[in-house]
Amino acid sequence: MLKSGFIIFLLILMNYNSSFCQQNKNDEKLKSLFALSSLDKKNTVSSSIDSIIPFFKYYLIKVKSDTFDYLLKHQDVAIKRQLTNQFFIVKASDAWIINNRDLFDYVEFANFDWKLSGSLIGDSGVVKSKAKGIFHVTVNDFESFNSFLKQNFDKSTTIELYPEIKTFRIEVFYSFIHAQVLRLENVTYVENGNRIAKEESIIQNFDNAINTINLVHAEYPAIKGDELFVSVKENKFDTADIDFKGRVISNDVSSNFISSHATNMATIIAGGGNSFYSGKGAAWGANISSADFKVLLPDFSYYKKFNISVQNHSYGVGIENFYGNDALAYLQFRFSNLLWFCKR
Repeated sequence: MLKSGFIIFLLILMNYNSSFCQQNKNDEKLKSLFALSSLDKKNTVSSSIDSIIPFFKYYLIKVKSDTFDYLLKHQDVAIKRQLTNQFFIVKASDAWIINNRDLFDYVEFANFDWKLSGSLIGDSGVVKSKAKGIFHVTVNDFESFNSFLKQNFDKSTTIELYPEIKTFRIEVFYSFIHAQVLRLENVTYVENGNRIAKEESIIQNFDNAINTINLVHAEYPAIKGDELFVSVKENKFDTADIDFKGRVISNDVSSNFISSHATNMATIIAGGGNSFYSGKGAAWGANISSADFKVLLPDFSYYKKFNISVQNHSYGVGIENFYGNDALAYLQFRFSNLLWFCKR
């Protein structure tokens, strides 16, 4: 009995040590990514670039487990990014940090990599690339950053402007992003504009009875969505399919590649049921359009031109555990323009 009890104690101790070591590794990784290095501190002090802010407004902190609510409610500190349930990037005065030092298990000046998306942080391929890349930069002041780009026309190429969401699609070397763009107070977020979207798996044997769409069709035959204008953002669906006859909206933003996945999505949404009863979609009278997902940001002029009120997104770009500027752009536009986005 004593022996088995001792073994259980050892197992608990080993598990605790393993968890503790893993926690330490995670903490050290965050520090290596976001804490200001000694060299950066030295370079910052000697820097005299007027439009670039000093590092010392931002801190990487690890709060004690029982102080998060206090941090959240305090008016003298702004949480700029939450990294974990304890690690944060905050903007605060030196005095506030010093006076509240007992709230933290760790505090250090932060670098500007916290403005990078999760897909860019630690991406050695982008960082070490000798070629220019495409980036989506979100700012607070649209005109100010536009002027900054014009002043640096020899270093950057503006591909597209999104004033509605204060975002720029630009082509530059990553070194320019890291050395100048991230340090601008005006810049809030930088995303990799080269992410490639991939369609999700094809649905087999879709059954409208499961989600009661058949019942809705039977009970309300006059409701068919004929006043709706729907978009499917991915590769192009088969516009010659008889189930979409007379309801396809032709445009210049659709992909050149026809996809069976896109056709399936379009059928589920707005199939007319002309080919077979299983080809009847939820809004079987809706007008339907295709938009390419080569660029993940929303296309505002397209929505307005064709009166698009619903857009389906059934694709992925890999596992992302962050909320990027493209996702935020759709959310902002949805609330300001009553546009609905559906993602399976």
